[in-house]
Amino acid sequence: MNALVIALKDLQILLKDRGALIYTFLFPLVFVFIFLGVFSVGGGDDGEEVTLKELPVVNLDSSGEISKPFIDGINRAGGVEVVLYAQDEAEELLSNTDIWYMLIIPPGFSSQVAAGEQATLRLVSHPDINSLASESNTRDTVEQIILGVAQDASLQIHIVRALEQMGDMQAGSPAEPEVFTSERYIAQASSQFERAATRPLVAVEQTGPTTVAEEEEEAGGTNIGTLAVLFVFLAAQSIAVSIFEERRSGSFRRLLAGPVSKAGLLGGKMLAGLVTIVLQIVVFFAGGALIAGLLGLGGMSLGNDPLAFVLLSLMVAICSTSLAIFIAGLARTERQASSVSQGILWVAAILGGSLVSIYFLPSFLQAIAQLTPHFWANQAYIDLINRGQTLSGIVDELIALAVFSVVFFGVGLWRFDFE
Repeated sequence: MNALVIALKDLQILLKDRGALIYTFLFPLVFVFIFLGVFSVGGGDDGEEVTLKELPVVNLDSSGEISKPFIDGINRAGGVEVVLYAQDEAEELLSNTDIWYMLIIPPGFSSQVAAGEQATLRLVSHPDINSLASESNTRDTVEQIILGVAQDASLQIHIVRALEQMGDMQAGSPAEPEVFTSERYIAQASSQFERAATRPLVAVEQTGPTTVAEEEEEAGGTNIGTLAVLFVFLAAQSIAVSIFEERRSGSFRRLLAGPVSKAGLLGGKMLAGLVTIVLQIVVFFAGGALIAGLLGLGGMSLGNDPLAFVLLSLMVAICSTSLAIFIAGLARTERQASSVSQGILWVAAILGGSLVSIYFLPSFLQAIAQLTPHFWANQAYIDLINRGQTLSGIVDELIALAVFSVVFFGVGLWRFDFE
């Protein structure tokens, strides 16, 4: 009962503090609005075509039989789109930095290649291109594409020439029965080359860590659970500071003079913080759903198991309030409880995946991240909202948060100086 009285007193103080109300409830919603606004850019433009990088090409072998298929091969390679220019026009654009590089296909390119001679393509760049990292990197990528297409073309030509030589040798031996003619060999090889260009035997699918926005889209809604974890654990710092303020004012000594135990006193502070954080989570997700709707991101999914979501949110709130007791027990000054703990909480939030996907971190930091409660809370929200898990799928995360809560409260109660 004494703990309940202390909790009600703290909640009344919170309701009278406009600054605390804004920091606890309004500021997180503003952050969510900005975050979703930034990461939803382009999220609704699934129908837009990807813009290809232009590759200016001067084809001085326009009548050649190989230059045209070579240009088609560059377009098929993807990533770039060939734009043909006259040489004078391209040189003027290059000097005016309207373009930064151009590919020149020399005269006689097709005849040289057909004769088995080495033909040299020229990728001409503006002298100042190296001062622009983006254009320099694009040029290097284009060069790799050109080299790849050139190697494929060379391989095909060598194979065809080898088949022609085989046909010539077979024609020089009339005694041997000619089952297949050289023309049939070449026609078959050409058809295989065309098939390989449109339907390769090996396809490469690029996979990797998805962005928060991509994960949310796959889940059919907007997942702001990791942001909720960020602010829920930041609330621990405010609760710890309020405990220090009461100790400094001497109210703890007066309360301990009455029939209240130390555990009951901290339990009351913890209960007030727990109610505040639960309300913060409710406002956070309800406001997030409203903001997501205003931004045209669709409904915000809370997963397929409402009970699991409620239990997880409650466990995260308990862990955060226990962390507040832990901070208050270890900090020696109010400054440590405020600025130092806030810095540590932000670092833990980043490591734990509240702002950046943990898969972007080096492996050793991913291992360290598991020592933070943020990691387990974030993984649980991601499992529920993004991956469609149920309560049985987040048991490990709930156990980890419970262990953190017990350790935080136990150490905090042991180390806290009520005087």
